[in-house]
Amino acid sequence: MAEARALLTDVVRRVSPIAPLRWMGQGWSDLSQAPFAFLIYGLLAFLVGLSFSDALAERTENPWALPLTCLMVFAAPMFLLGLYEAGRLIDSGQRPTLGLMLFVQGAARIDVLLLGCASVFLYLVAAGIAPLFQHFMPFEVVCAVALAFVAACIAFVATPMMLDARRDIASVARASFVVASKNLVPLSVWLGVVVALSVVTLASDYIALVIIFPWLGLAGWRAYRELSGAAL
Repeated sequence: MAEARALLTDVVRRVSPIAPLRWMGQGWSDLSQAPFAFLIYGLLAFLVGLSFSDALAERTENPWALPLTCLMVFAAPMFLLGLYEAGRLIDSGQRPTLGLMLFVQGAARIDVLLLGCASVFLYLVAAGIAPLFQHFMPFEVVCAVALAFVAACIAFVATPMMLDARRDIASVARASFVVASKNLVPLSVWLGVVVALSVVTLASDYIALVIIFPWLGLAGWRAYRELSGAAL
């Protein structure tokens, strides 16, 4: 535990507001390292995206829609871990494979599962707040932005930290707060990039997710590597 807390001192880097554009460029370059494996991984994300869309559409009619949606949100950090593992392999000069992305060592440990629970809690909070303020747009927008920012910190700061077995959920939460507090503007720009690509994904009926998901995941690894001084 003491060692995990000590690792917080690594996460102190401030980056430029335009750093997210660099991360996207690096992520696009990383796609060429194993294009077939990344396309298959993106195809899996596309299928999950379709299921998620159907679950949301039927949540008022199908009693299994909410549990199914929560299950997918719960699994999201573990699914992202596969892409972060691919980024780590590329950094170490290795070639990522589909098998290594699907079966990441340590992905099922308790701290990763707790991170999934945090994602579900965030989703349920968002789903519960939205109907309460649907007639008060300014507050609804503020809540949506705040929750989206926290979700981005979980996805692109907390989740890649879980590749380091020395980190626990408490140290990850603290480190994510440190990163966010020192890089509010760059992470806001990064969130804007994610939202823009999400709009493209929705406009394409999730087809674009085949490319966008692995691209964002690899760019997210680059973001973590630049934001954090920790060497994985």
